[in-house]
Amino acid sequence: MDCRPSVYPPAPRTSYFCYFFLFMRFRKPFQVVSPIGPKIILPNRYANEVKSDPRLSFGDWTGNEFLSHLSGFEGFGRVFDTPVFADTVRTKLTQALGNLTDDLRQESEATVLDHLGEPKEWTELTLKPFILEYVARLSTRIFLGPELCRNREWLDIFIGYTVDAFLAVHELRGYPSFLRPLVNAFLPGPRRVRATIARARAMIVPEMEKRRAAAAAAAARGEKVKGKDTVTWMDEVAKGRPYDAVLNQLFFSVAALHTTSDLITHAMLDLLEHPEVADQLREEIRAVVRAEGWKKTSLYKMKLMDSFLKESQRINPPGLLVMNRVAKEPITLGDGTHIPKGAVVSCSMERMHDPALYPDPARFDAARFLRLREQPGQENNWQFVTTSEDHLGFGHGQHACPGRFFASNEAKIALAYLLLMYDWKFLDGVTERPKTLKSSAENTADPTVKVLFRRRSEVVPE
Repeated sequence: MDCRPSVYPPAPRTSYFCYFFLFMRFRKPFQVVSPIGPKIILPNRYANEVKSDPRLSFGDWTGNEFLSHLSGFEGFGRVFDTPVFADTVRTKLTQALGNLTDDLRQESEATVLDHLGEPKEWTELTLKPFILEYVARLSTRIFLGPELCRNREWLDIFIGYTVDAFLAVHELRGYPSFLRPLVNAFLPGPRRVRATIARARAMIVPEMEKRRAAAAAAAARGEKVKGKDTVTWMDEVAKGRPYDAVLNQLFFSVAALHTTSDLITHAMLDLLEHPEVADQLREEIRAVVRAEGWKKTSLYKMKLMDSFLKESQRINPPGLLVMNRVAKEPITLGDGTHIPKGAVVSCSMERMHDPALYPDPARFDAARFLRLREQPGQENNWQFVTTSEDHLGFGHGQHACPGRFFASNEAKIALAYLLLMYDWKFLDGVTERPKTLKSSAENTADPTVKVLFRRRSEVVPE
């Protein structure tokens, strides 16, 4: 069957309001206008069918979305030309999690003390920019090591690259496609992106050469050096295959920094709205760490924290759509739905708010997934990192977020230090959670929201 009905409203944002209206009415695949053109929307129930279909390309979607054929934007396509980036995250990073907990713990304490200090009185803070800085330091500590994670120039590059690239793509889309290669050379946004990449190369290439030289010298002495950062890991995964290590490092900003920062920002706002949950989490963190110390297994045992993060992600998903793909050939799905070659395809996330699956879905329930995990045979089905058609916060299938295991550990440690070291509340007079910003099909935490914090007398157990 064809994907009908089709809707062509005058403004991209209107199209997504129409999307919800049409979905609730028809609950069938249909076509809608997105900011970059027509898109086929598949209801949530198709997720398992399309999740790993090799005829649907995530790399092609990323390249189309971010204009990877243009100078300065090649990284959005090149990172998928080889499996080096994804395999580094999926194997090396995930397998090393047990050895990274102490690094994340140390950098968490250093970051919050550097940026928040130890004020005894309530102090105002713009939340999201701080969380961005926090996650940038934690991530860079793991990706590039302790020196660069505190290098102001690198942090500015790492934080700014994704935002600059998104804005530059938006700027270019204001021109017809045949003019974009020409105006790309002159527009300020794309020029800024290319300048950022050049600055990144000037910093990362010498660091790579230094580490490769050290590894070669060790090998010459008969020593085997096991890598503990993404520079070494990517070389190990590449096995001599060519890849652009600098663009891969910058893609960590696209793939990890802003999504994890938004996740933690939403979680903090949910805790400010539900302070009783913050107290429950503090009790759990203390009990687990005092009994186990800071280990990968300790983070697994923070089951209320795990449930809380999954519920926060359910209530505040990164967007309306997920599993974005481009059809590389004509496809006919099991029920006869036809997807033409070249079509952009996405799955909706309506199951995240389905009362048949999640009773009282509009209510924030921090223990919702903890109770689900306590049901016989369900222990592993409702973890924060578990993907399914019923919870698409990290996508699903072959291209589910490969870094979700690292993001989960990073978020738990970050929140643990924020909760144990500080008290938090909304500004005086603020009585409800600030609204999430919505643009087209994307959701993001408001970067202007201010909150209050003060230092607790508590010492974080080691």
